[in-house]
Amino acid sequence: MKKKKEEKEKYKNPPHRPTFVDMDWLVHKGKVAESWREDIINLGKIGKNKTDFANYLNISRDVMYKLMKRDVEFKKVVNKAMELSEAWWVEIARKSWEDGTSQKLNANFFKYFMSNIYRDTWKTNIDITTDGDKIKQDDKIKIEIIKPIIDEELDDKEDE
Repeated sequence: MKKKKEEKEKYKNPPHRPTFVDMDWLVHKGKVAESWREDIINLGKIGKNKTDFANYLNISRDVMYKLMKRDVEFKKVVNKAMELSEAWWVEIARKSWEDGTSQKLNANFFKYFMSNIYRDTWKTNIDITTDGDKIKQDDKIKIEIIKPIIDEELDDKEDE
């Protein structure tokens, strides 16, 4: 009996908006299916991404990112599904090259899509250094603008 009361208290919805929402709470309230873990993984296996995961769960992407910060298990499931999704897309590209149909694959779109959806692994890093050292925040960059000398000005100077 005590355990049931503790369970009820854990998920008690305050009169205002709940301050802590996790996947267990959403499942308990019937907002999300208990099979959400497997469902998200299965979506990842067919190339779906975080937008699709949020749509499936009927939550906004903002709520999804908050859940990822609060709920370690949810974050692990989403990250694993994203790995599977990335692998699905890479396999599509690899297969098109292998089958000789890569001319139908728009390489610029593919790169743009992958770098925006899978930012952690497809981003282009630009490291600005000076003599191997990183630029410090307190370093000041000076720009000197040199006025170009026009040929006529050079001729005038030579005549003098």
